[in-house]
Amino acid sequence: MARKSNWIDTAVAVLTDEGSAHLTIDRLSTELGLSKGSFYHHFKSYDAFKGEVLSRYEWESTTSLIAAAETDGAQDPIHRLRRLVELATEPGVQTGLQGAVRAWSMQDQAVRAVQDRIDQARLDYVTSLWREFGCSADEALTRAKTLYLLLIGGRQLAAYVTAEDLREICLRAIAADSRESSTEQGR
Repeated sequence: MARKSNWIDTAVAVLTDEGSAHLTIDRLSTELGLSKGSFYHHFKSYDAFKGEVLSRYEWESTTSLIAAAETDGAQDPIHRLRRLVELATEPGVQTGLQGAVRAWSMQDQAVRAVQDRIDQARLDYVTSLWREFGCSADEALTRAKTLYLLLIGGRQLAAYVTAEDLREICLRAIAADSRESSTEQGR
C-alpha cells in the first residue's frame, strides 16, 4: 500500500512535469498503480490533498530555506542573505515546481492565496535582513523586491540563465547594495 508521501511525491512530479491540468486523482492513481480508494484512505478530499501538496511546496521552497539561512550561525544579515541566495539557487531547488505552482495560481484562488502567502513570507524575510543591516523600511523593501525579482525572473529564464549565473548575479546585487549602504552610512 502506498503511503501518503507517495501520493504527494507523485503529485509534485506530475505538477512539475505536466502542469496542474494533469493533477487529477485518476492520473495519480494510474501513475501509482493504485485505486481511488487508496487516495481517499489518505486524504478526505481533493482540496485536502491539494493543501498538503502546497504545504510541501511551501516547506521545501521557503520555510526550510529561511530556517537554514537562520541556523547557519551567522549574526551578519548580509551573510544570511548571501546564504539564502546560495540555497535558493542550488541546482534542483524546485525550479520547475515553482513555475508550475505560479501557473496553477493563475487558475485557482486557493493556490493563489498560498502563493501570495509564500511571496509575502519571502519578501518579509529579505526585507527584515536589509532592515537589520540598517536600511530604512522603504529602502529595505525596495532591495528585497529587487532581489526577489532577480530570483524569480532568473528562474523563469532557466534556459538562458544557469543556476550558477543566477547565483552570481544575485550575490553581486547584494554586494553592490551593501557597499552602497555602507557608503551612505559613512556620509
